[in-house]
Amino acid sequence: MRFSLPFYCLMAVQYLMAEDYPPGTFEYTPRVDLELHPVAVDRLPERTLNLPAGFKVRFFSGEVNHARFMAFDENDVLHVGNFNTQRSGYWHKDPWRDATVLAMPDADRDGRADRVYVAADDLQLPHSVAFYKGHMYVADHDAIYKMYDGDGDGYYEERERLISVPGIMNRPSEHITHTLRFDEQNEKLYLHVGSGCDLCREEDPERATILQFNTDGTERRIYASGIRNSVGLDLHPITGQLWAAGHGHDREGRSLPPEWISIIHPDTFHGWPFAYAYRSWIDFSDPTYAREMLPITAQDSALVEQVQRPTVLVDAHLGPMGLHFYTHDHFPERYKNAAFIAFHAGTGSSFDPGYKVSVLFSNPDGTDARIADFMTGFRPDPDERFYWATPMGLVTDSEGYLYMSSDLVTPGIFRIEYDPQ
Repeated sequence: MRFSLPFYCLMAVQYLMAEDYPPGTFEYTPRVDLELHPVAVDRLPERTLNLPAGFKVRFFSGEVNHARFMAFDENDVLHVGNFNTQRSGYWHKDPWRDATVLAMPDADRDGRADRVYVAADDLQLPHSVAFYKGHMYVADHDAIYKMYDGDGDGYYEERERLISVPGIMNRPSEHITHTLRFDEQNEKLYLHVGSGCDLCREEDPERATILQFNTDGTERRIYASGIRNSVGLDLHPITGQLWAAGHGHDREGRSLPPEWISIIHPDTFHGWPFAYAYRSWIDFSDPTYAREMLPITAQDSALVEQVQRPTVLVDAHLGPMGLHFYTHDHFPERYKNAAFIAFHAGTGSSFDPGYKVSVLFSNPDGTDARIADFMTGFRPDPDERFYWATPMGLVTDSEGYLYMSSDLVTPGIFRIEYDPQ
């Protein structure tokens, strides 16, 4: 059968529309304008943030040193991993084991922590906290602890070293935190393990991966690889699929590579340390990268050919941290099942000032993705390097209030509420 040239052109257009863009190129995800306006931050005089109409923000608590990721227990008490790095430095293993998990109850529900107390201590870098079947799980730099509160006083006095994980090696540019995410329906536990470098060939196959376990720590396996540092992890509330937010490498200029958010399918490879985005090769003319990576082998190229197009691409060097699907009804309907992303950085980016929380709207399978700034103003002037807080973790309570942690400059917890009045 013979087809006309217009038919072939139409087929090509349909293919490109379905593909969005071909391998070796990338396009940023379209942006939506939520018409943000300035809102005073309750309990932080002279600080304002920009939010959509009807939203307001409270400073829930500042009684924390370096607030990392958060979780609510069965009594709706907020818990947060707290790097206590005043003596050891921000990214150094603390020989005094001064780090803690802090609990912040709000019994009167006024949007302010009633008090702050230590729920667990004797830790080094407790980045992620989770609750599962009555126990608290804490991800330190080298271990996942299962903790027990035998007398019900809120302090977890017993612990089990459930899983040993790759820890600090004292290398430049290594990634030392681990994020926990329980899949309760399938009784699985996911854990991110960052790379030990900016760009290199790892000797440990578990670095630069997402690991999967049974919830008791057995059946350890590499779920996905080629992921430099995917701090943000969450399960889609409709599909149950794992989504992750990933960081790109450092030495390719202000505008490359784009950061990404993607659905993570099992046994997939995501590019690092050879390529970024949709099979775009890293520039190995950089002497440091060339020394670490060349020569490129046929096996390397075959791995890159497996890389699928990311679900979302945003500007370079924004440092996506918390990724959290919103499942409650307190916010307007458009936010139901949308993903909130905390961007921790931005000073080196090409056009986006960063230091913000964004919201991602898409179909459950990730198609028709659109991203919007939701809360900005932590870096008030995009032309200046000054910022007054660094978005880190995201979580919601049983009433649907959204909480954001900041670990630097203004360490603390912020609560975002919606009031159409």
